[in-house]
Amino acid sequence: MGEVHLQSFTQYTLSNFQEKSGLKCVQFVPCKHIYCRNCIKEYFEVRINDGSVTSMPCPDIKCKSEATQQQIRELVGPTKFNRYDSLLLSAALSTMSDITYCPRLDCQSPVVRESDEKLATCPACNYAFCVFCRMSYHGVEMCRIKNDLKKALINEYNSGDSEVRERLERRYGKRQLVNLVNAAMSEEWISTNSKLCPCCSSPIEKSDGCNKIVCWKCHNYFCWLCSRVLDPSAPYKHFYDPMSKCYNLLFEGVKEALGLDNEEDEEDDDDEDDDDVDEEEDDDED
Repeated sequence: MGEVHLQSFTQYTLSNFQEKSGLKCVQFVPCKHIYCRNCIKEYFEVRINDGSVTSMPCPDIKCKSEATQQQIRELVGPTKFNRYDSLLLSAALSTMSDITYCPRLDCQSPVVRESDEKLATCPACNYAFCVFCRMSYHGVEMCRIKNDLKKALINEYNSGDSEVRERLERRYGKRQLVNLVNAAMSEEWISTNSKLCPCCSSPIEKSDGCNKIVCWKCHNYFCWLCSRVLDPSAPYKHFYDPMSKCYNLLFEGVKEALGLDNEEDEEDDDDEDDDDVDEEEDDDED
C-alpha cells in the first residue's frame, strides 16, 4: 500500500522542475518537504566534502527539519557516510576540552587527556606524547622551544598577566622562560651597543678608549667609526691622513662616552654662578 502511494506521488525537482515519481523522491520530517533523490544526494555530498556536517537541514531556507542518519546513509553510500560520521565525531570532540588528537600523521585518533597531565597515550597506536608540544613524552623535562616561536613567546610572557605567565611557566618552566628573556635582553643590548668585526663578524663592545679597535677574536684592527679594516703595521694612519673621512677623529665620542662633556658643562655653569656672585658682592660694596 505504501509502495503504491509512493509510486503515485509526483514532486518537482530542485534544479530543473521536472516531475519525478515518489520512489525517486525524499521526504524530510517533520516538515514533509519532498525533493528529488539525486538532488538531495548531491546536496549531502557537497556538505560532506565541505566539512559542513554538524547539520543536514532541509534545503528550504525557512525550514528547520533535519535529515535522518538513515536517509544520509542510503543516499551517499558507505564511503561518503563513513567520512560524514568521522567528521561529525571530530566536530563533537573538538568542543570537549579534555580531548586531543594523536600527533602521528598516519593515526590522528582522538585521545582523552587528564586536565593536569602532560602525558597522553593514543589508544589506537599506543604513542605516548606531550599534550603541549606534541612531541614524544619527555617526563619532567620542560618542552623545547622552537627558534621561530621564541620571539613571540618572549613577548607573550613579558606582556601577559599573572594567569598567562602561570600557564606558560607550567608548560615551559619558569627557569627556562626567565633564561630566555634574559638571553633576548642580552642579545638586544649587544645589538644596540656593539658593532660587528668587519673581518670575522664577532660582536665588539667599546666602552672607552680611542676609535682604533682590535678584535678580541681575530685580532685584526678596524675603525670603530667607519668599520674600515686598518693596516696592522700603521693602524693610526687612518686617523692622521687628511684624505680619510675619519681624519682627526681618533678620540671622537670618547668624551661623551665618559661623560666628560657633562662635567665640563657643569664646571662652566659653576664658573658662571661664581661670576654672578662676585658681581653681586661688588654691587653690595658699592
